[in-house]
Amino acid sequence: MTATRLGDHVQEVGDRNAAAREHLSAAGYERERSYWRMELELDGSETPPEPPKGFAIRALDTAADGHALYLVSSAAFSRNADYRPETETHFTDEHLHAHNLKPALSVVAEHEDRVTGFALVRDHGDKIAYVDLLAVHPDCAGKGLGSALLRTAYAGAAQAGFRSGRLGVASDNPNAIRLYARVGMTQRWRVDSYARSL
Repeated sequence: MTATRLGDHVQEVGDRNAAAREHLSAAGYERERSYWRMELELDGSETPPEPPKGFAIRALDTAADGHALYLVSSAAFSRNADYRPETETHFTDEHLHAHNLKPALSVVAEHEDRVTGFALVRDHGDKIAYVDLLAVHPDCAGKGLGSALLRTAYAGAAQAGFRSGRLGVASDNPNAIRLYARVGMTQRWRVDSYARSL
């Protein structure tokens, strides 16, 4: 898979639309990556795990946590192939001011009073808890923090009556895919991103 370049024209196609994929390929487009929607059925028996040693997990405070979450998000996602820098204002408006954000179900990880990770949960209707963003600061990666955040968020969602946990992930983010599989999530559907140089 190649990284999208400035000036590329990008089209996205659902995984079941074979005719559209054939049309794009014939027109000179190449598939660059896929975006998976992953799902975990919630039955109410989920319990939040103990966080990794030295870390604490608490509920989101939208008024106080915004800047720290923006810094963690920027550090965590800057290594992804499809990363596009965003301003703090855009981050706050898109994620923390979303009309369907559930602050009581969204969780923040701390280590020595420093925010090190978070999971933001939205209500997608039909009893679906959608993790809009899951991020762990690179300095804290590999300690089980992402898994603890995700399990804690989904346990809270299950207790609140949600019956499905979902999120999206790019196919060229293998660490995230392995994390979600460990939690028990499976691919529900896929969107393929095709690009062609103009």
